Amino acid sequence: MNRNRNRVRAALIAVCSAGVLLGVTAPDHAEADSPPISADYDVFAGGLHVLTSVLEIHLADERYDARLGAELVGAPGWFVDWWAVVESGGKIDGDGLDPAVYFSERMRRGETQKTVLDFADDGEIGVTFEPERSDSDGLVPPELLSESLDPLSGLVSMLNTVTEGGACEATVPVFDGRRRYDLVFTDLGTDELRPSRRSGYSGEARRCRMNLEPVAGAFKDDDDDDDFWAGKPEDERRRQLDIWLAEPISGGPILPVRMIGRSSIGAIVIHMRSVEVSADVVEADAPTGCVVGAEDC
Repeated sequence: MNRNRNRVRAALIAVCSAGVLLGVTAPDHAEADSPPISADYDVFAGGLHVLTSVLEIHLADERYDARLGAELVGAPGWFVDWWAVVESGGKIDGDGLDPAVYFSERMRRGETQKTVLDFADDGEIGVTFEPERSDSDGLVPPELLSESLDPLSGLVSMLNTVTEGGACEATVPVFDGRRRYDLVFTDLGTDELRPSRRSGYSGEARRCRMNLEPVAGAFKDDDDDDDFWAGKPEDERRRQLDIWLAEPISGGPILPVRMIGRSSIGAIVIHMRSVEVSADVVEADAPTGCVVGAEDC
């Protein structure tokens, strides 16, 4: 039982650090002319399938909306009471993403926790916790919040850059309400992913390494992530994730198709199982409502 708990904890930390959680429906405020693309993922920790997740993104000319989250599957769900959902949205301009609001909610050990970030035009970020918590005041100096994105927008920012033809090379400042860190992306070229019974994608993919570098905030006393944020040299690789990016449906955006990270119990592997996009955003030669990874696609 303890080993299963360790697998689940390691998977949750790896998934949360990448920003890939669960989203089953489009945000209510998504624009009608930007149909959603939805990708399903399976998460394995120490060889055990522990999580299922869905990433849903709208990328319009001047706006983005994303929703994602995760839930436990199989035996781990018998011992750990946990689920999470994350939403983010804002504008797309010539300089990148300009988030407006970020919302996260999770249920852990029978208790629900919510975090809301409101991004003001003057650069200030309002933070609301439910239930309220008094251990987050003053953790991050205001001057470090300039141009920071929320965790989900940080991922969407890189996907948008690569979709537009750019390289996976950037340092993205991120603030999650209690911590300020940098997502440092490095382009490692392209790989040919072989077919796998666990994956809905095979073929050429760009390999992008993401390193999560702490800057300020609750890194050593956070009760949720154990020693994930610890500064010990041997833990640095646990804040690293290799992400393979590809265009699983012709005419759609670039998406993560495989991710591999590390933990104290072994590898964390995330496979894209399937992806679905409305016929409005695929090319004419793609099947209507095509689901990559399904038998009818």
